[in-house]
Amino acid sequence: DLLQFLYFIGWWLMSSEDHSSYLDKLDVEGLQDVIRQCKKRIEMKKIESEKTKIAQRQHSFRQTIWKVVITGGPCGGKSTGMVSIREALMKKGFQVLVVPEAATLLLEGGGGSMLENADDEAIINFQIDLLYLQLSLEDRMVSIAQNSGKKTVILCDRGTMDGKAFCSEEMWQEIINRTGYDSDRLRDTRYDMVLHLVTAAEGAGEFYTTVNNKVRTETPEQAIEQDNN
Repeated sequence: DLLQFLYFIGWWLMSSEDHSSYLDKLDVEGLQDVIRQCKKRIEMKKIESEKTKIAQRQHSFRQTIWKVVITGGPCGGKSTGMVSIREALMKKGFQVLVVPEAATLLLEGGGGSMLENADDEAIINFQIDLLYLQLSLEDRMVSIAQNSGKKTVILCDRGTMDGKAFCSEEMWQEIINRTGYDSDRLRDTRYDMVLHLVTAAEGAGEFYTTVNNKVRTETPEQAIEQDNN
């Protein structure tokens, strides 16, 4: 860079009589001082450029957003657990954002009506809508966390793979085919941690209830089956 600069100066000075006459007036020591100043400035710019690159690399590797899924069968303590986890993380100085359960939003909003006496096609369509809603809710929370610039933990009340527990293997494969996603990508690339809370129906049946959740309709046997899926 320095040589190119000096070549340009030399060409400019020698390009006309007016410029070449200026050479007679140049003091050699003064020219050397100009060269030293130019070299110093170039070195300083290189150092600043390297510092910027290092800072950018450090920022890219410094994780500031963590996404955690809390999942499991019905009546496993997800809602209660999320409250406790959120409070503990906030005490540690983290901003905590919560992605609500997408299925509950759809069911409480009336979307569950399409599941009444539903055939396989209706269930597949519902699960596709549910998957897209889950992805959108998570992505919006990530955007909010990024814009805040704060260390953030995003707690997800269930995740993108939860729909698999509520349909057959063949139906899930059809959902994957239609949406263009795959199970590995949905499970392994979107989350930093998955916490699976076992349903109370498994080993603590006396505590299993549907009273505290109006969209929970599973029998204990169905809850255990979903948990194992």
